[in-house]
Amino acid sequence: MNILFFGSTTDSVLVADALTKAGFVIGVVVTQPPKPKGRRGILSPTPVAVWADSQRIPVMSFAADMQKPWLYADEADAAQKMNAYKPDLLISASYGQKIPQSVLTASGHGGLNVHPSLLPRWRGADPVPWSILAGDQTVGVTVVTLSESFDRGAILCQEGLPMPPDALPDPLRTRLFGIGAELLVRILPDFLKGTSAAVSGQSDSRAPYARRFRREDGYIPWKAVQTALYPGGKYDPVSADAIPLGRELISKGLQPNPDLTRLIEVMVRALLPWPGTWTNVNVRNQKSPLPPLSAGYEGQAKVKTKLTKDPDIRLKILKAHIEEDRLQIDLAQLEGKKPAPYSQISGAYALF
Repeated sequence: MNILFFGSTTDSVLVADALTKAGFVIGVVVTQPPKPKGRRGILSPTPVAVWADSQRIPVMSFAADMQKPWLYADEADAAQKMNAYKPDLLISASYGQKIPQSVLTASGHGGLNVHPSLLPRWRGADPVPWSILAGDQTVGVTVVTLSESFDRGAILCQEGLPMPPDALPDPLRTRLFGIGAELLVRILPDFLKGTSAAVSGQSDSRAPYARRFRREDGYIPWKAVQTALYPGGKYDPVSADAIPLGRELISKGLQPNPDLTRLIEVMVRALLPWPGTWTNVNVRNQKSPLPPLSAGYEGQAKVKTKLTKDPDIRLKILKAHIEEDRLQIDLAQLEGKKPAPYSQISGAYALF
């Protein structure tokens, strides 16, 4: 049995490792090419490539199309090299690129994909954050047959669980892939014998799609942040539809009438680490630069000096919670500064 495994993330490693520990042999790993990381932009292989190297499994990578990164720059070349290994079975888990149809057709047993949602809900690239944003009460994982279109094959098995309180995308996604790896190993023998029946096909009706996030999805107007921080205060209140992502959730019926404060808190969690949540503020700052913000900050805002108004500066909201129906920002990062408690930032700067 020659398995071609497709994956790129640490969650993919969970699935690949479960397969090998269950006695299945992965002949080749296909993963995304190395990407620059860190300030120095050093090219780093994917976690799956590192794992495969430790297991002495050959690795293949193919350049992505510059405009559509889920496709290949040269699909014909990629397909030819994949088919040269004459795979009997394809397994995909968090790969990030489309598997060529000719490779699916050539594989003796076709392929299976582990997808971290209860399909058909949340097909697409990033289902876990969207599930958190939409306020889903249940999340889950699906093992589905590979098809020409993403996440549209026959459902072989699923397992759901209650949405954890204060869920964060990365830990929840990892938990789901761990469950998915167990499901895959459990159903694979019957699938290879041809005795596993699909639980169901997939209906296209009203199934929400988990599109890729863009940087601007994390934007929250400062007036919305002020409304959540100081409800009933001196600021003119705004509602959840003042937030672009809030308008999208409302228009798609995913959050028909969201509470502004709750929406911001959920966005802060759901959009970690990418694209993150941020707003633009004007800052009344000392004419001479302030000393660096630090945990030992004492009374910088009391220093008397001439104040000037700077143009819009980005403020990242890194961690927040709700207390007595008010938004409490725990950790934030002002553009050009290190992350710091929001109380420290608002004490050192006048934000407006």
